Amino acid sequence: MSQESPTTRRIHGQDADQRRQARREALLDAALDLFARHGFHQVSVDQICQTATVSTKSFYGIFRSREDCYLALHNHVTEQVMTQLAEVIEQTPAGVEPPVSALIEAFAAPYLHEPRYGTVLFGKGAAVTPTIDRLRRENRQWGAEFVVTIWRDTHPEVDVPAGVAIGVVGGLFEIIRQWSKGDLDPDTLRTELRSFYDATHQGLFGRRATRH
Repeated sequence: MSQESPTTRRIHGQDADQRRQARREALLDAALDLFARHGFHQVSVDQICQTATVSTKSFYGIFRSREDCYLALHNHVTEQVMTQLAEVIEQTPAGVEPPVSALIEAFAAPYLHEPRYGTVLFGKGAAVTPTIDRLRRENRQWGAEFVVTIWRDTHPEVDVPAGVAIGVVGGLFEIIRQWSKGDLDPDTLRTELRSFYDATHQGLFGRRATRH
């Protein structure tokens, strides 16, 4: 009978890749909880490892630094938002403005599912470093281009300045930031995001009814 090599040996039914993934998820869960409760700058790698019951050596085998761990949380949320917004577009006929309720739900989904993301990415738990600031600007730029594409496709008669869309996306993120400091009621977030978007839409395109 052939024996498994060390790289393929299974422990508790998991191979090396599965164990690495499990450690990564444990570290991210611990980091999310600690960053939300204490803030990025008050949490050490050792604290994350102790909470996750993962060795420091294993941490550095997965993440380069505490900032890298934070970026993984940030990118996880961003990917969810991009994926769900893309699905809304795919389900909407060409030339028709996507339902606002669907856009808002897609944009807010990660924060509604896990309110701690709002605290960690925008609230008291947020990190402030040059790399993270640059990533936030890139995300806002992507969001602005997404909004401009929708508006130009569905309202070609109106020239929408790119700066307006950047302001809209920034306003939506600010609403999430403020919400993350409050009671975290899901309907409050949906209502405030929708009200802000509708007000901007009416200001640009008049009182055309936005689709529900």
